[in-house]
Amino acid sequence: RAWFAAQPEGGPEKIIRINALSSEWGADDLAAARACRPDAVLLPKVDTPRDVRDVDEMLDEDDADLRIWAMVETPRAMLNLGPLAELGRDRAARLACLVAGTNDLAKETGIATTNDRRFLAPHLAQMVMAARAGGLDVLDGPFNDFGNATVFEDQCRQAAQMGFDGKTLIHP
Repeated sequence: RAWFAAQPEGGPEKIIRINALSSEWGADDLAAARACRPDAVLLPKVDTPRDVRDVDEMLDEDDADLRIWAMVETPRAMLNLGPLAELGRDRAARLACLVAGTNDLAKETGIATTNDRRFLAPHLAQMVMAARAGGLDVLDGPFNDFGNATVFEDQCRQAAQMGFDGKTLIHP
């Protein structure tokens, strides 16, 4: 909270990833994030539009500028991309961005993770298409071999060419 309070107005967006509301930490995480006044909260393991709506319903008028970003990292989320992205057309739903959870998506589906991402590319393209249909931003997932600058650069270029707005970093 102290770090967020010390940040000047404007500057880069500040996003806080919380645990899913269905977890034992979700509600407390959301309360702590709200107190920090970030630009958005990032929801992991979003499966359906209901997951976004549940967080929206927990917010109130004091949170008028707080946006929701949704991690697309499960097979159910992939199957629900259209309805999820449609929330972007409903300002009251607060959804502003889809974030590709490539590591968990690969893990849950058995998709091979190769440097050229040829097996993951169709799913990434679906995310971009859905985001654009819903008027949302969309971020590509992290690159795990962060010591390999050449492949990292290739994946960043590929993400831009696919239509992504940016790329996420691997967390500690």
